[in-house]
Amino acid sequence: MSLHNLSLDVIRKKPHIFVNLQNKEPGMMKNVIVHATVKRKSWLDRFNLGDKQMNADLTYPKVAPNSKIPVDFDQNTTPVKAGEYVVKGAARSGKATWTFHKTYTITQDQANNINKRCKGLIYDKTTTYILIVCVLVSLIFLIFWAIWRSGRS
Repeated sequence: MSLHNLSLDVIRKKPHIFVNLQNKEPGMMKNVIVHATVKRKSWLDRFNLGDKQMNADLTYPKVAPNSKIPVDFDQNTTPVKAGEYVVKGAARSGKATWTFHKTYTITQDQANNINKRCKGLIYDKTTTYILIVCVLVSLIFLIFWAIWRSGRS
């Protein structure tokens, strides 16, 4: 079992991220349990304000040899953002366990294409608000510094 790719699709006018696993084993696998996470890398992660990690726990009764297994991450009303996405996870069948970890890139064109086909998306403005607050705090600091400096002269 290995990671094959990451793909995007629109289902019922909502964006979905699919992590596709591939069964490279020669025989039929039974009772496959998959736990996978997807997280977008962001500079806001340093302040614990970045995008939330998406989790999927799925069970497949049978997986045929040389087949692909789609693991669906429903975005609901969150638009897909361009950037690097880290996929981590594990698959278990009986006593055998496979772990996977890979980074995928979603381009701005891919994200825009998916988001245009969706309805009712709610865009996150956290970054904009943080930048506005930083600019205002800087201006207030400069004004007080200028007043303090002119008062000393």
